[in-house]
Amino acid sequence: MKRLLVITVLVLSSGPAYGEWVFVERTNTANMIAYVDMSTVHRDGNLVKMWHLVDYQTARRTKGGMVLSVKTDTEYDCAGKRLRMRALTGFLGRMGKGETVFHTADTGQWQPVEPESVGYALWEVACKKAMMNLVKR
Repeated sequence: MKRLLVITVLVLSSGPAYGEWVFVERTNTANMIAYVDMSTVHRDGNLVKMWHLVDYQTARRTKGGMVLSVKTDTEYDCAGKRLRMRALTGFLGRMGKGETVFHTADTGQWQPVEPESVGYALWEVACKKAMMNLVKR
């Protein structure tokens, strides 16, 4: 219910937060918080591209080293309910700050959006925000 309220506020807000990270979801089990940059939501048919950021409460070990945050450029298939990462950058600091630990720009494989996941919350924001922008035109 909380997630639905957050998504509704994001989608229906009269003034989008351009260039700012907007809270989407917190998971206590993974100790992370997910944010989106609403100014990066771009729709092309059923596909939506959007940047999101994951901020970890404790450092995570990755192939590139320890990170406290990761920015991801993700593409969402609204009709097919799936997503794929297009670029990924890990940072030593929180909220995408500090030294860059790694960066990849390889488009990944499509993956299904899992119910009750952070990916699902992000998919909802991407697809519903893009749909609202389409309706406003």
